[in-house]
Amino acid sequence: MLTDSIRHLLHTDQGKRNSTLVLFILTGFVCLLLSVNKPLGDYANYYYGSTFAVQHVSAQEIYEPIAFNQRIRAEGEQGIFANYAPVPPFSLIFYIPFVIVKADLSKFIFGLLGLWLCTISLYRLLRYYPIRHYGVLFLPLVLFIPLKSNLNLGQSYLFILSFLIEGFIFSNREKGTLPSAVFFSLAIALKIFPAVILIYLFFTGKRKIVVYTIAFTALWFVLSIPLTGTEQFVDYLTQSLPRLFSGEINDPYSSSYQSVTVLLKKLFVPDALLNAHSWFDATTVFIALNIFFSAIVLTFCIKVCRSYSFDHLFRFGFTLFCGLLISGYGTSYTLLLLLFLFIPLMSKDTTMNIKSYWYTALLIFIAAFPIHWFFGQPLLLQFIRLYGMLILFFTLVYFHRVSFSYTVFFSALFLLTLPAVLNYFVKKDNSIYYTTAAPSLLLYEYHQESQGIRIGYYDERGTHDFFHPTKDTLYADKNLEVKNEHLYYKGQALTFGNNKNKSPLLLNSNEVIYLSDKGRGIGLYALRKIKLP
Repeated sequence: MLTDSIRHLLHTDQGKRNSTLVLFILTGFVCLLLSVNKPLGDYANYYYGSTFAVQHVSAQEIYEPIAFNQRIRAEGEQGIFANYAPVPPFSLIFYIPFVIVKADLSKFIFGLLGLWLCTISLYRLLRYYPIRHYGVLFLPLVLFIPLKSNLNLGQSYLFILSFLIEGFIFSNREKGTLPSAVFFSLAIALKIFPAVILIYLFFTGKRKIVVYTIAFTALWFVLSIPLTGTEQFVDYLTQSLPRLFSGEINDPYSSSYQSVTVLLKKLFVPDALLNAHSWFDATTVFIALNIFFSAIVLTFCIKVCRSYSFDHLFRFGFTLFCGLLISGYGTSYTLLLLLFLFIPLMSKDTTMNIKSYWYTALLIFIAAFPIHWFFGQPLLLQFIRLYGMLILFFTLVYFHRVSFSYTVFFSALFLLTLPAVLNYFVKKDNSIYYTTAAPSLLLYEYHQESQGIRIGYYDERGTHDFFHPTKDTLYADKNLEVKNEHLYYKGQALTFGNNKNKSPLLLNSNEVIYLSDKGRGIGLYALRKIKLP
């Protein structure tokens, strides 16, 4: 009887569309209820960033992790470790309407509004791409964990999903260039990552939309200048953004970022504090393999985008999926974007077949696999979700008979190698960690005491300190200066690159000890030392 009812419900396109929407709404509403009374999570960044901006707190304080966290703690919040440094400046404007109520209520309203917008956009998308069979029943399994993660953390991917859907719909209309560009640019201005859709737009011939999208994205960024100030705005574009592209977000070695970049980095790039047990010490090999993998993915991505044998939604979804693969920052909440693959894969055939079941099983596995169960396991077992994503990628390439173009591959390889080659000639310092005993990602001060150094750090419980026993002697020297967040001694530069450095002191007369975020998340300082020239 139940099977007959379901079959009758899914008999018409309207019934299939309504079933998809009902399952999406129910899944989202359950996740929203489960998020009530959860910690603010990432939403603390967005809520308090805009709150302080409205209160005319300087953008430098908002983008400085220790100052930002101390202000949040002064508001009465507990158990929060926030970091606004990776957040695009436009978010300061976007979240202003949500700061008129208290943080917990604001987070709930934000999640509810995101679900509502996403439901409307999904309804519009399903008018063109209805799921034609029982695959609709698997939707909650694919989306539950990504939705739960978004709503628990207060992330913005429901809004981004809605903006991307609307941008996609308008991009395929005759007079949809401007609205499409507006929606795409909003998604990019909020998270940067959605910029990968420019590949889809360019290689499907929608190049006018590319130009307008870039223009509108620039406009949203420029509109944030009254809140950020010119100095912080330029710093984000020239210093922070390149570091984000290189994966320097919080802990760049975290296995929670299920990406090829992080896996290769853990294998080949040692770090005495964050990755002390790497298998090899071969940074050049890491760079080469990462570029090689990215070039392969981009080659297939471009081939799919240029092929007229695939519908536009599949090309769009495949591009976003390729972006997830080459990004160094893969999280559970970004997997909401799998919806752009799920729908075209489930709407292609009128009945479920072996391919449909295989794709569905892989999507469910990728979205729902509990990666945290394996964090304490040997390195190669910590990236199970990533392996599922790679299997899905090559399965799609194989079953859809996507050919490999050596011309595209070597072009992509050249373009990806060029920044690495230029970076090779950038002067680098030879500093090392002073201590690897840091109990937190964020150290913020230090001073000498009898028999050692007292070091201050911040975590979700607040400010603390620990004692590092040593016979080293620290003292100030007027010849030691900080200019543009780099160290100078007697006018000679000691540090280089786009990392931030502060609080230097002479160490035993022949070295300098200082706080630096080199090779780490932006603004997350560790104690380093470097020899004087």
